[in-house]
Amino acid sequence: MILIVEDDADNASAIREVLEDEGYAVSRACDGADALKMLSTGPVPGLILLDYMMPEMDGSQLARVLKSDKRFADVPMVMLTANGRAASRALTGTIALCLSKPVELNLLLDTVRKYYKAA
Repeated sequence: MILIVEDDADNASAIREVLEDEGYAVSRACDGADALKMLSTGPVPGLILLDYMMPEMDGSQLARVLKSDKRFADVPMVMLTANGRAASRALTGTIALCLSKPVELNLLLDTVRKYYKAA
């Protein structure tokens, strides 16, 4: 399963549709706090796609919390952002890769194929 953590419903829906068309199981959380709730009771995802700027808890905050938890320490995380400066701050050992929004479809799919870990 791939977890999309994105506060923009249209962006999340578009990414979800593309990934499901490729055969991936996908879940969505609206922000970092929602993702933590989902992950506390749900399965460990094979990949997490994180938006950088979200209410409650942003993507880099969520990544730090998850990497400090043994259950999620090995889950690859890819950050999606329209904030160019976020990329340099995000790549601190918690994020595998940072992609700029709008994400080019082939790049997104190549990235998912590279980092997704099937359960």
